[in-house]
Amino acid sequence: MDKAGKINSVLCYKLYGSLFILLGIVGLCWTGFQFNKTLSFQQSEVKTIGVIVSVEAKLIHGRYSSTDVDIPTISFRDSSGKVFTFISDIHYSPGNISSGQQIAVGYDRNDPNIAHIDEPNNMSLWIFVGFDFILSLLFFFMSWVIFMSLKKKLLPLPQDNISKI
Repeated sequence: MDKAGKINSVLCYKLYGSLFILLGIVGLCWTGFQFNKTLSFQQSEVKTIGVIVSVEAKLIHGRYSSTDVDIPTISFRDSSGKVFTFISDIHYSPGNISSGQQIAVGYDRNDPNIAHIDEPNNMSLWIFVGFDFILSLLFFFMSWVIFMSLKKKLLPLPQDNISKI
């Protein structure tokens, strides 16, 4: 490899390594934001019982196959008696839910428009925070691998060739 090719290669390593560090930092900031948002929601969450008012059957197309799912629309009353309705983010297998069925609901005391189907420990909310954190660590690991590869790539480079560049 000639000197110019070696310089371009080193610049690419530095560019990609820096990009992965930046993605890791942005990812950690996003994880912190999501963690704070999820924690504050859990602390202000009010649990109640809602009713499934309708169920939309939908065909979700994947890359290799399609799946039928039921998406419930749920209605509930907040502590003041006002009725709120939301479409669930959780999809069910066909036939597992039906209109009129009661279901546990959690909503934000400060904004009842933010609601979800209640689950033990709100695991679905925390799964995204954990996924974001793991992805951020993966970006930092990738930058470390790139910079270690760069270090090994630079070691055999003689000093006199650097001065000619």
